[in-house]
Amino acid sequence: MPSRMAMLTGKVPDYTGVYRNMACKPIRDYTDNEIFVLPEYLKDSAGYFTYGAGKIAHCYDTYPEYDTLTTDPCAKTLSWNKYIVFPGGEQPDVKAYGDSVTLGQGGLRRTPIPDSMETKMWDYQATDSLIAFINAVGSGADPACGKPLMLTIGYKKPHQTLYIPEKYFSPYYQDSWTSYPYRKPYNFPEGSSPYNGIVMPPQPL
Repeated sequence: MPSRMAMLTGKVPDYTGVYRNMACKPIRDYTDNEIFVLPEYLKDSAGYFTYGAGKIAHCYDTYPEYDTLTTDPCAKTLSWNKYIVFPGGEQPDVKAYGDSVTLGQGGLRRTPIPDSMETKMWDYQATDSLIAFINAVGSGADPACGKPLMLTIGYKKPHQTLYIPEKYFSPYYQDSWTSYPYRKPYNFPEGSSPYNGIVMPPQPL
């Protein structure tokens, strides 16, 4: 979160007081310095409708820059008129499958999940929600209170946990790093035909 707050405020951690990821209190609880968050500035000073989705910061269950008390999105305080969070990360059935089948080792474990689960994944749903919002504005509806838009999305992937739909895995990926002899996952020797691995683009000398 220090880097995210630096990006959103234009200030370094020494100024914002945010030094760790799980900084879940309102941003001004960490510093006595005057501070503005970009979506807050655009909303309050430039008349924008600000809509955020996904992992823009941590603390998804209690997002610190979103006014949860005001029901009218046009009248929200703090940074966002509308915000979508996903408490607990991926949906339970995606997580259950992802935790039951793992490949790789240590901190790089991964799970190819069924392609049919892709539409249930956090990043997919965040993207789909913003597309639906843009389409609604384009069709003449007014979900943005007649204001210009600031749309922001934070993707969780490639952050762990690595639950990835099967279609994105190459058939040449190594399931075991300890197999012997080790089979390179890329086409080797270069130029081999038929291919025995992923064909790499030309590499700089």
